Amino acid sequence: MPGCLGCQLYMDAENQDAFLLIEEWASQSQLDRYLGSDACKRLVALMEMSLRPPLIRFDDVSRTGEIEVIESARRARWPAA
Repeated sequence: MPGCLGCQLYMDAENQDAFLLIEEWASQSQLDRYLGSDACKRLVALMEMSLRPPLIRFDDVSRTGEIEVIESARRARWPAA
């Protein structure tokens, strides 16, 4: 799907009925386009067939970083003498 940067599906080792789907999108507009697509409609239809209602949650991450995030936090907490 255009705009999808990655998609991972995980199964809970202790609960075989529990799955976690993580998708990363390049922009909100591309995610919105996907949410209105036939592919997403099919996925939602499958979830609606489950015996228990699924927990669906969307997280919006506004910033990502690497090791510099840790280094910055350490400098803020323990400034150089």
